[in-house]
Amino acid sequence: MTFFEGQSCYMFSFFLKLAFFILFILHCCGRLWSQEIFPSLPYALKPRVRAQPAHQRIIVDGRLDEADWKLCTPVTQFMVCYPDQLKTPRYQTRVMVLYDSVNLYFGAICYYSGRKKSLQVQSMKRDFGFSDNELLSVFIEPFQNSRLPVTAFYVSPYGNQTDIVYYNSIAYDYNWDAVWNARASIGDSTWTAEIAIPFSSLRYPRDSTVWSVNFDRNIRDRGEYTGWSPWPMAYDPSRIDYGGLLTEIHPPQPKINLRLQPYALLKTNSGDGQIRSTRPALGGELKWALQTNTVADVTVNTDFAQADVDKQVVNLTRSSVFFPEKRQFFKENANLFSVGEDGMLQPFFTRSIGLGGEGQPIPIDGGLRLVHQSEKQSTGLLLMRQEGDSTSAPAWFNVLRYKKDMGKFQVGAMTVVRYNEGHGKQPGEWNTVASVDAFARVSNAFYIRQMLSGSSDHGLPLKGLASMTEFNYSTSKVFAGLLATVAGKGYSAKAGFMERQDFIHTQPALQLFLHPKALPDAVAFYNPTFSADIYHQASTLILQEISTVFSPLGFLTRTGGDLHLNLLYSYENIGQTFSPVNGVDLAPGKYRFLRWELYGKTNQAAPYSLEARVSTGKYYDIRLNSYYTALRVVPIPFVALGLGFTANHFYRETGGSLKTTYLVAPELRLAWNAGSRDLRAAVGE
Repeated sequence: MTFFEGQSCYMFSFFLKLAFFILFILHCCGRLWSQEIFPSLPYALKPRVRAQPAHQRIIVDGRLDEADWKLCTPVTQFMVCYPDQLKTPRYQTRVMVLYDSVNLYFGAICYYSGRKKSLQVQSMKRDFGFSDNELLSVFIEPFQNSRLPVTAFYVSPYGNQTDIVYYNSIAYDYNWDAVWNARASIGDSTWTAEIAIPFSSLRYPRDSTVWSVNFDRNIRDRGEYTGWSPWPMAYDPSRIDYGGLLTEIHPPQPKINLRLQPYALLKTNSGDGQIRSTRPALGGELKWALQTNTVADVTVNTDFAQADVDKQVVNLTRSSVFFPEKRQFFKENANLFSVGEDGMLQPFFTRSIGLGGEGQPIPIDGGLRLVHQSEKQSTGLLLMRQEGDSTSAPAWFNVLRYKKDMGKFQVGAMTVVRYNEGHGKQPGEWNTVASVDAFARVSNAFYIRQMLSGSSDHGLPLKGLASMTEFNYSTSKVFAGLLATVAGKGYSAKAGFMERQDFIHTQPALQLFLHPKALPDAVAFYNPTFSADIYHQASTLILQEISTVFSPLGFLTRTGGDLHLNLLYSYENIGQTFSPVNGVDLAPGKYRFLRWELYGKTNQAAPYSLEARVSTGKYYDIRLNSYYTALRVVPIPFVALGLGFTANHFYRETGGSLKTTYLVAPELRLAWNAGSRDLRAAVGE
């Protein structure tokens, strides 16, 4: 393994020592930066909310008019968690809890200004973006173990829903979909939400009576996040160790939970501009909750027609573009199978299944996923088979994952096997990747992640190694991080993602969140930042690239606006001709260049919002002016129109134009949700 020998080993060790030194200094100086990081309350002092049994049928309509709701004792006294930590919010929130033999119910009364247009909601779609919408959220962890996944349920004043699973407060499964129901109603000074979560949609221990829980509200027009059991501003409510307790709950014993989703397909094969064959096919997905913490998913003739398409981009860098997974089947429990770092180095990446190198779909015959998660360990198995096409043979994917929880430390292992079937005289091809990983939360503000991975082909001995190390220090006033990924020359993850081959990528970052008294009230923070991306060739240690972003002037507004002036410095060492776009060829050599960038965005929750980025300066041995703007119009929450425009003008310093590229990305989203009783509020009165 060349890059672990000699100088390579020395450099890798140097990066680790440098990271430990920098973050040790930050940690020792924690009193300067973490004065607002208060500890979580001891168990005896945690706030409590009693789950009261419902004596009549609860109709989920957003009214909260059943007698059981009127007899409930609500929790109140929400506190501001962002941006004015621990202050009293202008508008209070009240939450009540009921349960019966089937559902767990939450009722919320949310006070607001009385101006219905102040209830800013950007989207009525399922799984809406929670940061740009007025909402109430419920966070649940039945095992009272902050290291286990935390489920969150969000509802807007119009009744649309989002559900998310959080892992250790550093990763999340945004498109986890549970079966639950919510309705909302908008009044003159309050909006109310009514939520019913079936116990069959939750994992909980047998005979449990006390769960961890917290409530959060985003008062979007004021830019305030408020919470029932407050958490430090540097964190979010998924830090359930800061949450309160749901008491006197008596859930039913787990039962068989089975869900079938069949569908009919019409498959068309085409080539040379002509349709060659059309045939019907049946498919479907089966989800079977064997226990509250064990779920099996089976898919046959998998259909991803409902998945969002990838956004078009113009890539001006030498790294591969990372497109996130958008297919629902693979997004569920994705965090368990996620090892490494998104967009840099991943031994397993689900987009390697059912998608070709250019993003073209490849039919999937079927597959099985089995996941078991308990208080102390998690296990996952994934088995898939995809059909072949004109460019690739049919392939099998087999992934086995295990994680062990040991208090503040977690360790895990994963094996990934891809087998491309042989065809004719062409033999089959094997690629095996084995990885171990670890996570350690050293303190509330400081955690470390590590991963070591090795690969082999055709069952031969180890061919290449890769690693990832992350140090992360975060308080209410400072974020400091260092991320280092290494992939040796022989490392190959054919069912994973690598931004480059044979590379060392070092990424330091620093952000400050300061509020000098001179700042106007509309500005939440003065936000200077620094980040860098440094690339070396792993096998030779030759420096290939340095890209730094320094923002001496940066401001974040209370309503989510952003304004940053950035200074971009780059060093590029290219060994062969590099063509960022057709018609622009850059000769091999070493280049140093400086660019300026201005970035800004307005309140993205407003009916009209704008995002823009303008940069100018040298680009290798030529010049580049780059423009990006995105306009979004949301006249009512059911309709959203967007228009993105990108232009890149390449020209020589003498004034000769080389190339201009344009990218126009229109978007129209229509969504309807029956969860709101007062649809007139969407258009105002």
